[in-house]
Amino acid sequence: MLRNKILIVLTNLLFVVIANAQEVPKNIIIMEEEPNAVGDLEDLDSNKQEETNILFNEDDAMSTNEPNAETVDIIVDDIPKEFNEWYGVLSSENGGLGWLMWGNTNHEFALRLIRRTNFSTKSPTLFALTSKLLLSRAKEPKVQNNMDQLNGIEQAQDPLIYLKEKVRVLSLIGDTDNVQRLVESIPLEFKDKNFSNTILNFRSNEIDIPFICKQALQKNFNSSNIKKRETLIACNIALNKLDQAQLAIDLLDNDTRGKSEFIEVFRDFIDEPATAEQSLYDENLNNLNAKIMSLINYEIAKKVFSNDRLALDKIIYDMKLYTLDKQVEALERLVNRGIYDAIKLENAYFSLYESIKDDQKLNSITEIKDKNSVLVRANLFYLTNNSISNIERAKYLNLLWQKSKNPNIEGAVYKVTNNILNSLIPSNELSWFIYPATETLLHSGDIATAKNWLFFMSNDIKSRASLDINFCRLLILLHIKDINLRNNRDEIPDVNFLLQILNNSLEINKKDVFRLLITLKALDYDINTDLWNEFYMNEIHKGSKKQSFIIENNYFHLDEAVRERNLAEAILISINLLNSVNEKNPNFYKIYKGINALNRLGERKYARNYSFELNFGIVK
Repeated sequence: MLRNKILIVLTNLLFVVIANAQEVPKNIIIMEEEPNAVGDLEDLDSNKQEETNILFNEDDAMSTNEPNAETVDIIVDDIPKEFNEWYGVLSSENGGLGWLMWGNTNHEFALRLIRRTNFSTKSPTLFALTSKLLLSRAKEPKVQNNMDQLNGIEQAQDPLIYLKEKVRVLSLIGDTDNVQRLVESIPLEFKDKNFSNTILNFRSNEIDIPFICKQALQKNFNSSNIKKRETLIACNIALNKLDQAQLAIDLLDNDTRGKSEFIEVFRDFIDEPATAEQSLYDENLNNLNAKIMSLINYEIAKKVFSNDRLALDKIIYDMKLYTLDKQVEALERLVNRGIYDAIKLENAYFSLYESIKDDQKLNSITEIKDKNSVLVRANLFYLTNNSISNIERAKYLNLLWQKSKNPNIEGAVYKVTNNILNSLIPSNELSWFIYPATETLLHSGDIATAKNWLFFMSNDIKSRASLDINFCRLLILLHIKDINLRNNRDEIPDVNFLLQILNNSLEINKKDVFRLLITLKALDYDINTDLWNEFYMNEIHKGSKKQSFIIENNYFHLDEAVRERNLAEAILISINLLNSVNEKNPNFYKIYKGINALNRLGERKYARNYSFELNFGIVK
């Protein structure tokens, strides 16, 4: 009898195990509240509109009265063994968005969305989010309509069409290291004899000139291809390798019998670059070879790349053009954008200091406090690292941070000085240093240490906030950065109390107050009705600058994407919204919808970090 019972139990257990093993893994996202974010994407195709006619239904929502309550996201990867071109290299375990990140987004719309999104950004947070999305492993979006079927034919003819779009975008934003990761992940059977040339064509843009020239100088170009031989010559000119360029010009002239349109321009640049500048404009500045040639002279290059300083910075640093100080200056801006790690800038500052250390005029704080250049910043960085006195170190740090604001590279300088700052602790003699130290620590995400500085000698926080506008502002930034601040409500003043103080102050611009208000609202804080109504009425009664709060059809793309949990689609639209905000005349509606969508999708870190950048002045 006992044996029979044991057999029955084992049989049932085996049945359960087999049943569970056959169940298909799913992408499970548990959310406390149904998102209602909507967004704006310019000139999207009307095909998607058929799917977005359903308005948000409150009956489907799971709401909460807790404004800062955490949402819980559980993403289960379901990675098949076979390769597909939407695969990517970043699993959910390593921070990817998950195998089912496209949800029920259809194939044609997903590809069109990537092609039309504005990826140009000054935000390190949006740069990182863009890279994360494009690197994430993903199941291919499903075919749903005739347009998708036609696109399926296009993809059948070109099985790597999505990969190429990812390469193009990553290349355009300067994330060239991850381009290489993607290319290396492609199985050999997909890499035919034209694969390298195909990838090169998708990287043929201004910001990827270092890669283009590297390929050219490695003689990977077919000598029978005139255009590629011209590129080789242009790169030699840019690198000031004039002897090699002259030899290549003579050979090309002989082989083409003068048919190359750039022969005379090449020779002009070798003979006298400064006087050959007009030749670039006469030929065609949209020609990539012409832009490469312009790099031989810094002043010419600045004019040619006047609309794309990011590209010029990356070219200067990667190709080691011009002088060391110009390379470090370019690196400062690249680190500030999040393209390169701060350790590169730290090492570059030390190298630059070694080249100027004999200049005694830069070794005294009295000599450099009224000056500002990359040389001054490198010198200050060295002095800060080698100061023995805490007071002296704090003075050098504070001065270095001030020098970073005018060229708008404070984000980069905060990163390279974070370890130095952590060597200091709050004290009475450093009371003047509290606010700059707090700002830097908040930017770096070291919230616990930031609180130690901000609340040093603060007995009555509420009274101090009422009397000190700067303290009040930092408290709001702390609310934005710290998702757990709600647990300290008895100690930290409510955001509405702090907003009201700023709103009543004559020292604070109304636009800055409204930006903070919109940010907090997007992060699901309950905003006082009177404050919200004041903002709302101000925005819809601007006379000739009146802004419409009527939601256009394209706004429903984001609303529907969030409601349907189409994660990748919603993130792309949010990125497009936030990258299209005009800093001088911001569209608060776009800001709200973009941040709110990221926050409700579970990408709270990106929502809060971008909110901090926006209100701290990093995004300009």
